[in-house]
Amino acid sequence: MKTKFFNSITCLSFLFLTVFAIVGCGGDEDDKGNGSYSNSLSDYITIKNVSAHYIGNIVVADFQIENKSKKDINDLNLYVHGLDDNGVEYYNYTYNIFISAGEGTQFMGSSLSNFTINRGETRNLRVVYKGTSIQSGISKVKVFLEGQSNQLNIVRDNSIAFTASVSDSRETKNTIWTNDDKMNYGVPVIKRSGDDLLVTFSVTNKTGVNLPQTHLSVNSLDNGNGQSFSYYSYVFIDDDTQAHGSIDFTINSGETRKISVFVRDFYKYSARCVNAQIIMTSNYYYFANEALYLVSVEL
Repeated sequence: MKTKFFNSITCLSFLFLTVFAIVGCGGDEDDKGNGSYSNSLSDYITIKNVSAHYIGNIVVADFQIENKSKKDINDLNLYVHGLDDNGVEYYNYTYNIFISAGEGTQFMGSSLSNFTINRGETRNLRVVYKGTSIQSGISKVKVFLEGQSNQLNIVRDNSIAFTASVSDSRETKNTIWTNDDKMNYGVPVIKRSGDDLLVTFSVTNKTGVNLPQTHLSVNSLDNGNGQSFSYYSYVFIDDDTQAHGSIDFTINSGETRKISVFVRDFYKYSARCVNAQIIMTSNYYYFANEALYLVSVEL
């Protein structure tokens, strides 16, 4: 009887231990989002392929995020703030840092809501830095990427931080600082007719999409000697039409167009160079920087 009793106790003990082992080991990465504690964004997301460079008077940081978990994520809210090597901080409430879901996407704002990324998927993100510190010159930026998800029980203050060196391939005179990597601009050509000025440059659409309703307007234009020119002083001219102050045109994928700006009485005021900021917008492509800069085009 004793042997049977002890055998029964042994079997019951083994059964309980087996149950506890199953319960204790049953959770894995797929179950992280269901606990009462908060998880970290880094439990689910990996950052890779980080780069940063100047576009006109802004800096963009491009990177990819990979969903390394076993879950499809469909309610991820992403927020960003930053720091540069001048010690300047960037926050969404100061309107000097923005995030978008990659190059050319139509939305760019202070956050991305209900961002989806499936298990094993990699998606592109772009962070834009603006402001006087950027214009004075920086060599590094730091990105703080925050995430919030009810599905995964991620609270917003769990962030991933990483740093990128900033490359700068811009020329400093007789050129155009581009507003986006996918629009290529030719060297401006200057012609004088009496006291009037004609600036002509080419633009090639490398975005991969047709851009109807592309809008150009002059934000500022001066002669390098303190004289600025108003809306009625210049005329836009392209292959099809001309208009005061601004112009709308279509440029298809791969197409090159010539744009001219005619400025009346430009040389009357001891002109030294052409400095201009031209705004380009499109309903079909979001430019990282809306402004084109004619940089110290010498006369």
